[in-house]
Amino acid sequence: MRSSFIAFIILSVAGSTMAAPAPGGFLPFVGGQGGNGGNAVSGSSGSANGGNVYTTGYGWGPVSVAHAAGGNGGASISGSATGGNGGSGGFGFLGGDGGQGGNAQSGNSGSADGGSVYTSGSGIFAGSLKGGNGGASITGSATGGSGGDGGNSVFGGLGGNGGQGGSAVSGNSGSANGGSVYTSGNGVFVGSAQGGNGGISKTGSATGGKGGNGA
Repeated sequence: MRSSFIAFIILSVAGSTMAAPAPGGFLPFVGGQGGNGGNAVSGSSGSANGGNVYTTGYGWGPVSVAHAAGGNGGASISGSATGGNGGSGGFGFLGGDGGQGGNAQSGNSGSADGGSVYTSGSGIFAGSLKGGNGGASITGSATGGSGGDGGNSVFGGLGGNGGQGGSAVSGNSGSANGGSVYTSGNGVFVGSAQGGNGGISKTGSATGGKGGNGA
């Protein structure tokens, strides 16, 4: 319907008497299209694992360890990503279309595992062994940009289309496991052994952008 109406507009404009526009003040036949919003991608974060503890003894006499604990995992958090909003369409005989909203994707977060304790050999006396607690592995949120609104038209019903909202993808979160305790060999005596507690592994929210309004 819009294409057939364009021919009608051209004939109507050609057969009518219009006042001469001021220099440089011409009204465009089709309003300019709004610019697209920029895409946003946040980088991935690295690992933040706690350190491991290794105790070995082979034929060197008894090895005594009062307490050995793996390091706790830290925090691995990726940043948030927000796509830019699309620009609005320009005004004209036919309204320009709104620009599309930018896409957004947050990066992956690394692992934040607690450190483990390894004891092997012979003649080892350990009072207590404890794996480190898991830390936090969290991805940032992702929010797509909103689409621009369509431009208005001189003639009703011929305004521009609203731009599409941008898509949003949240990154994957890494592991946040508690550390383990490993004991092997002959003549290894351990008073107590405890694995570490698991931490937090959480993905961020993903929110697609809103579509623009048609004029």
